[in-house]
Amino acid sequence: VNIEYSVDFGKNWHLLLKPCFLDSACPHNVQHVYSSNIILPTIGWHRITLPLPMAILQQEYTRFRISTSLFSMSSYSTSNSWALDK
Repeated sequence: VNIEYSVDFGKNWHLLLKPCFLDSACPHNVQHVYSSNIILPTIGWHRITLPLPMAILQQEYTRFRISTSLFSMSSYSTSNSWALDK
């Protein structure tokens, strides 16, 4: 899953969190990515909390885009849903 943000109405997109593979040096601190399914009303949902860069926090408007690889999700699948919350 790739989560990208844009502060110029979609002209340029930036990865919110660069990919980090097992057994590789990560450019970011992985301990700041939190996963939790506590206090969620629906079974099967998982909450992921990601830190936002200062570039986002200083802008009046920010767009987000979520995409997945064609190989990771069937085009006919109805079990993959995404949501953003403040």
